[in-house]
Amino acid sequence: MLGLGNSIISGVALGSDFTPTDLGSTLLAWYQFNTGQTNLSGTDGNADNEMKWAVQSGNGRHATQRTDAEKPSFTSGYVDFEDTSVSDHLEIQGTAIELGTNGSDACTIIIALRRESEGTDRFLGQATQEFMGFVGNDTSLQTRSASTQSTNAFADNPFPINEVLVLTYTIDGDRHQSFYKNNSELTFTSESNPLAGTQLDIAFIGHHKNNDSANSFDGRIYEVIICDTVLSDADRQAATSYVMSSVGL
Repeated sequence: MLGLGNSIISGVALGSDFTPTDLGSTLLAWYQFNTGQTNLSGTDGNADNEMKWAVQSGNGRHATQRTDAEKPSFTSGYVDFEDTSVSDHLEIQGTAIELGTNGSDACTIIIALRRESEGTDRFLGQATQEFMGFVGNDTSLQTRSASTQSTNAFADNPFPINEVLVLTYTIDGDRHQSFYKNNSELTFTSESNPLAGTQLDIAFIGHHKNNDSANSFDGRIYEVIICDTVLSDADRQAATSYVMSSVGL
C-alpha cells in the first residue's frame, strides 16, 4: 500500500483493511476489478442476454449491456473494449450518476485502465456534452461538462499505450481541475478552460454515447470509483493505492 502506514486520517483507515466503501456516503459508484462480472447468453437485446458489472456501493447502478454487437468482454477480471465499427460500452442503470448535485460541482473519479491505441477515446461520459477521454497522443486528456471542454496536456508523456495506470481526476467547489497518475499529481504543460463546466454526469463506461464508433475507447478498464466530493489527500491516496494494489501496481 505504498507506505501509507496504518493510521486513521479524515475517518478512513489507511491500512491493508481499507476498501472504497470506507469512504462513506460520498461514494456514488464502485465497479471493482474481477468482482461482480457476469455475461448471460440469451436472446439478443433481452434481459436473459445481459452482461453486467455489478456496482459494489449498494445503490443498484450496475453497468450493463444486453446487445451482442455492443458488448465488451470480461477478460481476467477487467473489461476489454475494442475500437470497432460498432461502439461497445456498458450503460449505467437507472438515472445517470450525477456529479455536482450536492451544492457544488465537486467530484473525484478514480479509474484504472490501459490504452491499446492512441485514438480520441472517451472512457466515461454521457452524450456529447459530458465526458472524459484521451486525445490522439500520449500527453493529453479532454474533459467536458455542460458546454465547457478542456484539453489538458501534461509533462513526461504520462499516457502511453499498453501501460496499466490509475488515473485520478478531481473538480473542487470552485471548478478547478486536478489530475493524478498512480498517486502523483500531473504537471500541466498547457490547459484550455481550466475551470470545468457545471455538473458532470456519467451514463456510460467505455464510451460517451450510443452508436458513435469514432470516439470508442480502445483498451481495458479494470476498476472505477466515483465520488461526489473532492476526497481529502489521505482518502484519495488510500483509495488510489487500493486500486493500484488491486491491479498489481
